[in-house]
Amino acid sequence: MLAFIGNKIYSNLQNPMFEVTEDQAHGVHDVLFAPCSSSFYMACLGDPNHRNCRDNLTQAVEPYGLRYIDVPDPINLFQSTRPKEDGTIDWQPAATKAGEYIELKALMDCIVAVSACPFDQELDGKRPNGPKCTPLKIEFV
Repeated sequence: MLAFIGNKIYSNLQNPMFEVTEDQAHGVHDVLFAPCSSSFYMACLGDPNHRNCRDNLTQAVEPYGLRYIDVPDPINLFQSTRPKEDGTIDWQPAATKAGEYIELKALMDCIVAVSACPFDQELDGKRPNGPKCTPLKIEFV
C-alpha cells in the first residue's frame, strides 16, 4: 500500500476507520500478504506452534468477545512486499529505519490489535524481517 496523506483505511463493511495524516515510512506498507498463521507454519516449516500474527491478533481481541473469524487480514505497516511479474509475491526487509513512522487518525471507535511480525525464518533465500525481529513502538494520543 503506498500511503498518501488523506488516504483512508476502510472496515470490512466499507466504513472509513482511519485516515493517513503523516507517513515517514515512505509509503512502504502491504495489504497483499495475509497474516502468518499456525497453518502457514505447519505447511511451510512443519512447526504449527511457532508464534504468528493471526494467533497474536486473535488472542489480543478475545477479551472483547471477538474470535479468529472476526479478525480481518491486517494492514502490514512497514512490510515491503510487492507482486512480481510472474504473479508471485516478492518480500524484502522493511525499508524503514528506527524512528520512522506512520500516523493514522481514527475516524470511528476501534479496537486496535497489533502484532510485531514474529517471522524469523528464511524463505526463498530471504529474511523478510532482516537479521532479527524487532519491537514496535505504538503511541495513542
